Amino acid sequence: MNKFCLLILLLCCSASAKHLTPILSDTYHGVFTGQSQSADSYLLIVTIKNDQYMLWAFHPQETNKPFDLIATSSERIRLISANEDESFVVIESNNDRFLWQTDGHSKTKVSPVPVSLYFQKTTSELNSIFFTSANGDLYEWSGSELINHQISVPGAFRICKLNNEVVYLNFSGSDDGEMLWQLSDSGNQVIDGVLPNGNVKKFIKHNQSCYLEFKDAATVHIMAINLNQQLLELNTGITNFSNVFSHQGRLYGTGFGENQTTDKLYRLRADMTTFDKSVEIASPYFFGDSYSLGKRIVSSITSGGFETKTSYELFDKDLNRIGINRYFPTYYPQVSFADYRNTSYISFPVPDSYAQLQLVDPNLNIVSFKFPNKHLLNLNIIENSDTVYLHLLDEAENLDLYLLSDNQTINDQLSGYWVSPEIENQGLMIQLSQRTNGSQYVFLGLNTFINGKPFWLVGMAEFSFQSKMEIDLWEFYGIGFFESGIKPTQAAFGKLTLELNGCDGLDVVMKTADYQNSLSFNRIEDRSYDHFCNNILPWVESEESKP
Repeated sequence: MNKFCLLILLLCCSASAKHLTPILSDTYHGVFTGQSQSADSYLLIVTIKNDQYMLWAFHPQETNKPFDLIATSSERIRLISANEDESFVVIESNNDRFLWQTDGHSKTKVSPVPVSLYFQKTTSELNSIFFTSANGDLYEWSGSELINHQISVPGAFRICKLNNEVVYLNFSGSDDGEMLWQLSDSGNQVIDGVLPNGNVKKFIKHNQSCYLEFKDAATVHIMAINLNQQLLELNTGITNFSNVFSHQGRLYGTGFGENQTTDKLYRLRADMTTFDKSVEIASPYFFGDSYSLGKRIVSSITSGGFETKTSYELFDKDLNRIGINRYFPTYYPQVSFADYRNTSYISFPVPDSYAQLQLVDPNLNIVSFKFPNKHLLNLNIIENSDTVYLHLLDEAENLDLYLLSDNQTINDQLSGYWVSPEIENQGLMIQLSQRTNGSQYVFLGLNTFINGKPFWLVGMAEFSFQSKMEIDLWEFYGIGFFESGIKPTQAAFGKLTLELNGCDGLDVVMKTADYQNSLSFNRIEDRSYDHFCNNILPWVESEESKP
């Protein structure tokens, strides 16, 4: 069997197919650039149309007009970060760039002066974003307040915010090496003589201290500084202890094993000098970057030598392996992780031109999905609406944004002519259309017979991304064939409920005052809608197919 061949199986008991609905299938909103960023209740999307960059906020729970146009620019729009429902973007104009804040409906300018491209976001509970102006002045936007910290920062910087009063700032001075400042309401203070020679690799918050990780020519140093500027260098007894990160109130890091020939991931005790849990990786592999993802830990594992391989693994807080791993023939595979309601979402490329998405639920059940002939580049989750969005790149280099859902969602696939084998020469004509303001609606015509004579009904409803759509039906009478100048009588007839069923199926429920029936319709053969058929099935690999 081919090394990479796949055995595709439908997991009938543990999982079912998921569905992909294109979000930007029309030309009104422009072409997706690949930039998107999720807040708690909306998704920011950057498109380009007629050489103009456009910033949209997509609100999945707003049915009449889910898109808000936030900004346009002839130069560039960059998404920076989001804290809860507050998002930050940089809009370039006239060769300058300014920082703006948006709530998904309107925007407010944050920076009074042009900004650099150096930003640092603090944790969501402290809810601040730090940035430097084009001249290097350090600013902080916290809540609705802009603070000028009166410090000049020549380039990139790192922030560790312990609380709303005390912030530590690290940056590389042009002549003085690594600098450490404490910023507080009582004034700013440079902390001299505490940093070894070398470069700072990490600066993280853990409990009520900030941890700086330095590396000089031969040694890694990890220093902790607290609210009172008390400084402590960690001495764990672990050779080459580094790559530290905080997870559920404990500090983790990597280092050599006891025999110095293997690499381990360690969890430190509260005393910060000993460890209580570890997991080993055999030579020639070693742990790379690791970080906290919800209730789990993500670790990259890389081989040395000329032909490198990289894998990603998940661990729980006790460093027990969770059964996802895959090796890639590159140091930096394009892998994305997200966590929502204790479910981990992992996307990564697989040979033979498709991507894979794995879901790990709270009970550690793993379900995989494949995307034939598409590359999965990124994913976003809007927590308040339980929606997941994927960036997919096809073989023609077309980049699209899709909603991932358990149920099929009404979309452009609804348009077309539909017939039922149960009723001869009768059917539906449906069209999803768009107004000049960007809102969308569905127009429907139903052709049937009453008492042997042709009879037609029409209906119209506002479009929204949902699994079912209800449309009011109306009949018209009282005028002759193409008779003009007279308005026909309009009367309510009943309701239709529409639900897509696969690529070319439509389930319809019709209700009137004295009639109710359910019918299954099929599309009249029309391959122009094939690109909306984006169902993905769970799959498993055979042992022979694993690299």
